Amino acid sequence: MPPIISATPPLWMDATVTKWLGPRRYFYHPNCIEPIRSLAIVSSRLARPFYKQTNWFAKLKRALAFCQENNKVLLTSAKTTTNQFLRAYTEKHHIRLATTTICHTLKQWRTRINNRKVLQPLECWISPPTDGTSETYHTLKQLPQRDRLLIGGAHEVFVIDCRHKSKTQQLLNLRKQEIGLLEWSVVSKTRDILNDSTSRQHKTNIPFWVGQAGTLAHWTRAIDGPWPQQSETSWYNQLIQGQREADHSAFATLCNIITQQKILSSHRAIRGGYEVVCLTATPLEKWNDLNIYRPHLRRWDFCPYGILLSPSVSRRLPIKRVRYGNKRLWNSLSSKEKPFFQTIDAKADWKVEQEYRIVGDLSLRTLKQRDLVVFTETEAEAKALQTYSSWPVVPFEKLTRLARIQT
Repeated sequence: MPPIISATPPLWMDATVTKWLGPRRYFYHPNCIEPIRSLAIVSSRLARPFYKQTNWFAKLKRALAFCQENNKVLLTSAKTTTNQFLRAYTEKHHIRLATTTICHTLKQWRTRINNRKVLQPLECWISPPTDGTSETYHTLKQLPQRDRLLIGGAHEVFVIDCRHKSKTQQLLNLRKQEIGLLEWSVVSKTRDILNDSTSRQHKTNIPFWVGQAGTLAHWTRAIDGPWPQQSETSWYNQLIQGQREADHSAFATLCNIITQQKILSSHRAIRGGYEVVCLTATPLEKWNDLNIYRPHLRRWDFCPYGILLSPSVSRRLPIKRVRYGNKRLWNSLSSKEKPFFQTIDAKADWKVEQEYRIVGDLSLRTLKQRDLVVFTETEAEAKALQTYSSWPVVPFEKLTRLARIQT
């Protein structure tokens, strides 16, 4: 059946949605498999980092399980809090996802209805208001349209989180019926490795070269996103399932490197999108002063988690020192030289990093016990990670003190 344009919303939306959005036109495929009761999963804004919000994701998983068990149509809209996670989950699991987009201009609406071939089943495009005289519409128009659509347009609403006096709460107070408040609590899986004593033990022997010139280090930082070379869909599903692998703290990142025996390359913050591994020649004793937060990058620098490579290993690696410069220098570089360029930034002096780079992943599999030292922030973390590591694992402060003595 071809798509239609109607003043009546599709069957998977509550007909009273017009009171929440005002009179509009709806563009959709009318055919839909029974049953057609819809569910919206809503929440106030989710705090960052995502990997710390274990209770929030446990509630989301429970709501999704209810949706699957009862064969509901899951209603979502772009830029709402749950949307990106719902889309990721439905890529891997059989749930009927009804996507909606509200057009803000007549030009956008006309462009969409003239391109009918790309309209998907359970997809609905909604026009701008055709009449702005509705009393209810005037009452609600100061609140976000996409949230009005979900809370007013779904047959049922599940609430994961609702902050006091938030816009979400205002809308829920107006709806008042068919609302489920999810209460759920889980024990955080963050740093479960600290309580896992089933793996083999290694004696910690710190190599003689610590503190000597020529060492290079790689620090790990928290990643509030997928691992390098991991898709967002994969990470979002790990978060929803409550898997340990979803923890992307600085410690978890280091654990990932040790268990894989590989540092994965990344293009983040690298001009030209080159996949590289970054190393630093900055002495360990200077790291505490350089451990600062970069708000514009949402990250910490010189974190007390990482690996230290011996001078002999550093000499064998196909690394090059980074060149710091402006656009003129960038334009003068060949394609082989550009992976080793770092722009001069007015917000930070990147030269303090004394950075070296290697193109592609850095495998650690062939490195012997004397070639590398792993460091963590605390003694407890070092002891826990040592059970998984073929290389010595040392608390950062202890390693720093030793570097000062031997320098």
